[in-house]
Amino acid sequence: RIPPPEPRHHALDEDHQRLTCATCHSQWAPQCLGCHMGYDAASEQWDHVDREVTAGRWQDKRWGVNNTLPALGVNESGRIELFVPGMIMTVAHPAWDRDRFIRAFAPLSPHTTGKSRSCASCHRSSEALGLGTGRIEDNDDDLEFVPAGPRLHDGLPADAWTNIGTSLGGRTSSKGRPFNKEEMQAIWNADIAEPD
Repeated sequence: RIPPPEPRHHALDEDHQRLTCATCHSQWAPQCLGCHMGYDAASEQWDHVDREVTAGRWQDKRWGVNNTLPALGVNESGRIELFVPGMIMTVAHPAWDRDRFIRAFAPLSPHTTGKSRSCASCHRSSEALGLGTGRIEDNDDDLEFVPAGPRLHDGLPADAWTNIGTSLGGRTSSKGRPFNKEEMQAIWNADIAEPD
């Protein structure tokens, strides 16, 4: 028999009761960090509804597809869960005066179960907090984030879900949400110890 884990290293620990099992035990989740939909009026495409070739063609390009540990957030039940990009997309149409940009994340249980992730992979990770790849600086209990890459149309890095003040992004296809500033601060400042 395998003995149960020490409570300080498991969801049985009072500080981790809100975590779903997948939050700690998922090894990776599929993520697509960019998509561009464009309309070409000079082309044609098959219309599956009308069952005929129609004028105009929508085309999409994708990039930033990877399988890594995703962002965490709060689901509609108030539990901490994995969230992946449901859509980070720019849509362009010749009739529009400007492109439209959408960023939304969705909760996911990827069924890639394995050994628990490390404490640092949540508590010391800007990606886990939904900020994207970059560097977090803790200045007198006030977090600041410096992204590793450029910002997109909405002011967030390509792989981010939200910012520290949750004034940017943060959309989801469900009733979930990214961590707010106080939650991010508490997660970042947690005293963590790796299992023996």
